[in-house]
Amino acid sequence: MIKKLEFNKGILMDSNRKTAIMAGILIIIGMVAGILSVVPSVESSDYLTEVSANKNQVLTGAFFQFTLFPIYIGFALILYPMIRKYNESLAIGFVSFRVIAGVFQIVGVIALPIFILLSQEYLESTPSDRLYFQTFGEVLIEVDRKDWDKA
Repeated sequence: MIKKLEFNKGILMDSNRKTAIMAGILIIIGMVAGILSVVPSVESSDYLTEVSANKNQVLTGAFFQFTLFPIYIGFALILYPMIRKYNESLAIGFVSFRVIAGVFQIVGVIALPIFILLSQEYLESTPSDRLYFQTFGEVLIEVDRKDWDKA
């Protein structure tokens, strides 16, 4: 009987180890994708002219931000069975908040291509119309700079 319990304990530890390794891999991939998703031209003070010139950089940043969405959800789903053993409400809450963070990440992904369109329209507009684009750009900057993970 004791050997059987030790064997089952080994299976449980092996399962938890695999889960921890998968969660760790997702965290590392998320860190790399997060670093690669930074778009300096959007962060500059003259973003309305720089974004249009750096269109590929903005699209690359949007791609890496999009890869963060399945990482957020996958991390929560991988850890869900382990957390559920301790407290099911806590596990459901954890997954729910990761889904919410993922949705806000998608909002950021949508905002980046809008910066490209806004920048192109800004460069083609007359000086009297540029104030409208600057105002809309400031709103987009606030949406993009918001730290949605802590919302």
